[in-house]
Amino acid sequence: MDHKALIQKAVEILKCQSETEDGSDFILELELEEDRNQIVYLWLDEETELDHADTKSYLFLEADVTGYEEGVDLAGLLREASDFVLCRLYIDEEEDDNIAVQAALPLNGLTPQMLAAAIWETATEADRLEDLLEEEE
Repeated sequence: MDHKALIQKAVEILKCQSETEDGSDFILELELEEDRNQIVYLWLDEETELDHADTKSYLFLEADVTGYEEGVDLAGLLREASDFVLCRLYIDEEEDDNIAVQAALPLNGLTPQMLAAAIWETATEADRLEDLLEEEE
């Protein structure tokens, strides 16, 4: 199954909105509890290299949390991220030091159900961290 069909099946499972950009990147809008929404960006990377992996095709998922600025409790955010299963927390230097939740999944053997689970975790954890940071302000 190609990555576009895989993403479309995951979108159907999640019952979310999907847009495409440049024909290959996807922007998903997920409705979360309490009338909250989260945007998850998906893109295919065929250049990722892991020495022990045969495949170089990975789907990347990303949801923004906040921009990094002095006073953001990074240690607290890392503690909150310790329960992540399929994703990670990182600072994206290419996007003005934006703090984001990201997952990278090998395309080979990926199922729509696993992709949907990773999309959901990425969205809900980014939303949870956003909420936490808003409470601290």
